[in-house]
Amino acid sequence: MDFECDMHDKATWNKGTIFRVEKKTISATKSYDIAYCAFRVYREASTSLRKDERGTFEGWSEKFDEWIPLFSPRIMPW
Repeated sequence: MDFECDMHDKATWNKGTIFRVEKKTISATKSYDIAYCAFRVYREASTSLRKDERGTFEGWSEKFDEWIPLFSPRIMPW
């Protein structure tokens, strides 16, 4: 399931999508959740002409997707 959120790209806040969340283990007793994030939001009726295998979207291409820890201040619930 995809989740919409606001993401900070070190310059401005943008709409984004979290595609998946995984647990990253750093030791036998320590781990944290990390999210695969995209600076784009999929819409059924979009004014944008951008499309990929998931559908029509507004925002940036998959070239800018990245893994961000969920505790990062760069992700804010939308």
